[in-house]
Amino acid sequence: MSEQRATRRQFLKQTSFSVATASVLVQEGRGKSLQQYLEELSPGPEPREVIAALGDTLIPTQEPDYPGYRRLEEHGITEEVLKGLKGISSKDFLTLNAVSKDFFGKTFVELDEEKRASYVEFVMGLFPSGSFGVSDFGALTHAESHGRDASDLVESSELVDQPQEMDKKVAMVLQTVFKLCRTRVLTVFYRNFPYHTIKRDEEGAPILTDREHQIINPNKSDLITGWDVAGFRGPLSWEEEVERRDRFMKIHWHAEQSKDNIY
Repeated sequence: MSEQRATRRQFLKQTSFSVATASVLVQEGRGKSLQQYLEELSPGPEPREVIAALGDTLIPTQEPDYPGYRRLEEHGITEEVLKGLKGISSKDFLTLNAVSKDFFGKTFVELDEEKRASYVEFVMGLFPSGSFGVSDFGALTHAESHGRDASDLVESSELVDQPQEMDKKVAMVLQTVFKLCRTRVLTVFYRNFPYHTIKRDEEGAPILTDREHQIINPNKSDLITGWDVAGFRGPLSWEEEVERRDRFMKIHWHAEQSKDNIY
């Protein structure tokens, strides 16, 4: 595995970062306001383009040993992800995309692969250290009570010189959109899309892969999916059930006891 690949894998597994060369002060009234971003938004990319870029960043496709999100685009994974994100407005998606330009020189969908990873790292840094995924923004505003300066909360080695301030409302939009999108992307991918549902007949009854033994497994071998990446094979086949039953029947779970000493 290359050093570059190892770095990206490590990035994807972490929940907080400290690439400390430049800091961003997150505070109400600092930097460009959310209203300014909304007024400057052009038609821009569609939400699906933002999600597609984010999905590819969170679950990168590094062939041949790590096929990820992008490999499932032809099967409609981004459309499936969007079905669970109807509560996020187009303006919120565009804001996530546009803020990148002020801090990384280009919008999120325009960044190359590595810079997209840096921007995602930057957004993840908006969450208080050690508390990624919190449901509100309160911990970020209480930094001083924990002996930390607010400017320590967001750090990145990729930031452009200006601006180095961010309005709290803008940060809240980024935090909310990223958290919801990340959860949805990972959920859809690792639930084995596009083989995540059991096929049913006209009456709604499951179509069994092994009718005699009532076996149901929606996964197929023609495509590497989230289950395959995670090493999960899905429900056992009948042959696997028989093999495991025979194997465990040969295991002694306790010492042999005499008939007179059974409790």
